[in-house]
Order: sequence, then structure tokens, then C-alpha cells
Amino acid sequence: MTLKPVAVIAALLVAALGCGRINETVNARGGENTLRRVTNGVISPINNCVRSVGDGFSGLGRKFTSRKKLEARNIRLEKENKELKAEIAASRSMDEENKRLRKLLNAKPTVGGKCKTGEIIARDPSNWFDTATVNLGQKDGVETGAAVVSDKGLIGQISSVTASSGKIVYLTDSGSNIGAMTERSRAPGILQGAGTDELVLNYLAKDADIRQGDTVITSGMGGVIPKGIPVGVVTKIKRDNAAGITVADVRPAVDFDELEFVFVTVK
Repeated sequence: MTLKPVAVIAALLVAALGCGRINETVNARGGENTLRRVTNGVISPINNCVRSVGDGFSGLGRKFTSRKKLEARNIRLEKENKELKAEIAASRSMDEENKRLRKLLNAKPTVGGKCKTGEIIARDPSNWFDTATVNLGQKDGVETGAAVVSDKGLIGQISSVTASSGKIVYLTDSGSNIGAMTERSRAPGILQGAGTDELVLNYLAKDADIRQGDTVITSGMGGVIPKGIPVGVVTKIKRDNAAGITVADVRPAVDFDELEFVFVTVK
């Protein structure tokens, strides 16, 4: 049978006390030197054992305390680390916002006349890349048909308006039709959206003077969209001599995916 450590320690303590008691009795009777040697030989190892056990418990207690302090320190450091990461993220977000605002301040609308600056606040989930909502409306002087531009060129038109917001239909929308012409030769046509990243310049004359790389601008036909706003660059030309028509593919001047702030023409 194995004795438990506590029972062993208790037995050693009792033995040490007993030997001490015997030592006192013998001393009283004059046998001090002989018994002292005997008891010292018995008691010293016991005392050393008890002292070692006590030191062990003391060391264990110190280790336990140190571990608790280490765990508490780790928890504190993890919390500080999370707080620091949050502060860094907030700082980066603020820096990016400041960059966008500085860019907006330096940007100039690609249209003459009176404009107001607005922010894109929503996109239609079912038509993500072709429509959006701007935080400008009737109270800001925005009307249906108003041109929406960036510092790069024409974005689209306001298709409907409320008191505080307006819905933008991008040039890329399949329902978009804008009067346009080539800047170099002034060859007129109708710029239409195809529901893709490209635009199509339709209804050009079969012998229209148009080249790959030509800049396309608004023609001002209809009096709704101002004349001379950049809309894109010709990337491909298709001529159908039998039908007597010429069609050109146009790459938009605007990156619709990155739009945040826009200019809207107002009365």
C-alpha cells in the first residue's frame, strides 16, 4: 500500500517532535551528550526532509503565483493588441476617406453650367453595375434627365427623382440612349448601352469618318445632355455596306465600379 504524501509528512513531524521531547527528558537526567548525538542523527535527516518538503511547497506556490501573473499579463496584452489593431484600422480608413475627399476637391466636372456634388448611397442589387442612387434630389434642384458626370466624363442620367435623392441610369444600361459624336470628325450617332462594360455607337453613316482610338463626346442633341462631355474611346469599327450602316464599340471613359462621388447638373 502506498502512503499518501500528507500522511508521510505528518509522521515525520510527529517523529521529530517525539525525539525532541526525549532529548529534553534525557538532558534533565544528565545524559545530554550521548543522547544528543543519537537524536541529532535521527532528527537531522527528518528536519532536512521536512524542510525540503516545505521548500517544495513554497516553490510550487511561487510557480503558481507566477503563472497566474503571466496569464493575466497575456490577457492584458491581447486586449491591448486588439485595441491597437482597431485604432490602426480606423486610422487607415480615415486616411483613405481624406484621400478621396482631397481627390474630389481637386476634381472638376466635365460639363459646363451649374453642378452639385453628390455621393452614391445605394445600388440596385438586381442591376448592380447599371443603376445607382445619389443623395441629391428635388430640394437640391435636380430634375429628371439631368446629366451625371465625373472628372473623367459622362456617367449617365437621372431617371427619377424624389425630394432628397435621384436614381442614376448609367450609360452601360441597355435602356440608355445618348446623342454622341466623334470629337475629331464630328461624325454623329446614338450611343447605346449593351448591359456590358462596352458601349455601342449606332446609326453612323456607312462612310462615316471614324477611326479606332477616336474620342467620343456628347452631341447635345435633344437639349437634355450638354454638348462636349467625354463618353469614351472607339475600340472597334464594324461596317455593313449592304445595310448602309456603321457601328463602333466604345470603351467608357468612366470606371463605374469605383464611383463614390459624382456631379449632377442642376437648374
